[in-house]
Amino acid sequence: MEQNPFARRFHFYFNLAMVLIYAAAGALLLFVVKFDTIPKKNTIVIGCVLLLYAAYRGFKLYKDKKSAKENMKTNVEQ
Repeated sequence: MEQNPFARRFHFYFNLAMVLIYAAAGALLLFVVKFDTIPKKNTIVIGCVLLLYAAYRGFKLYKDKKSAKENMKTNVEQ
């Protein structure tokens, strides 16, 4: 199913923004914000999970962008 160029671009930039938000939230929990009501271990675990999820989404976004570029190249050659 072909998406129009605007939808493809919007999808890419939205996913990129979400990767940055997850990474920033994880870094803030690990290094900046100190909660009195939440145990330190919980903030460390949640911060690490957010950073790992940001890395996973970033890798998936990179892989999707790379495969889309290769598909476009093969479509042009045909």
